[in-house]
Amino acid sequence: YQRRVRGVLFVKRSQKMKSWPGALVFPGGNLDREEMNAGFTPLTSIPRGPTPCSRELVYRRAALRELQEETSYTNDSVTTADLVPWSLWQTPVALPVRFNTPIFALFVPSTSPLEPQEGEIESLHWLSPMELISNPELTVAPPQITDSPVLC
Repeated sequence: YQRRVRGVLFVKRSQKMKSWPGALVFPGGNLDREEMNAGFTPLTSIPRGPTPCSRELVYRRAALRELQEETSYTNDSVTTADLVPWSLWQTPVALPVRFNTPIFALFVPSTSPLEPQEGEIESLHWLSPMELISNPELTVAPPQITDSPVLC
């Protein structure tokens, strides 16, 4: 069995977004209110043990929800256990708005139909990491710039 790899999925954010308008980013977003009330505490590292802790599960569920919302990806057989911990981004202490961004990888079959979320996402792009970082005309957020070369 061999996976056919299309590349890495990036979403182009709407020009109307406050943060990184028009930038290519990994699919994802904020925890919603329900997720925040589910015993959430901020992560300072991503546990890599066999059983994710409860706060990591909150992030994993949110990652799958955001992927579905932003790209219309649906696969009933995908679970939070299928997400591979990739990295954790935290804004610097000196910035007025701080956030934790755990990044997970998921292998999506090349036959999966995907559509961008109207209003928030302008378009979807399957790019190799080299295509992303070598094109100076693309606006790319820092986590994607730093994490993408590792995927090469």
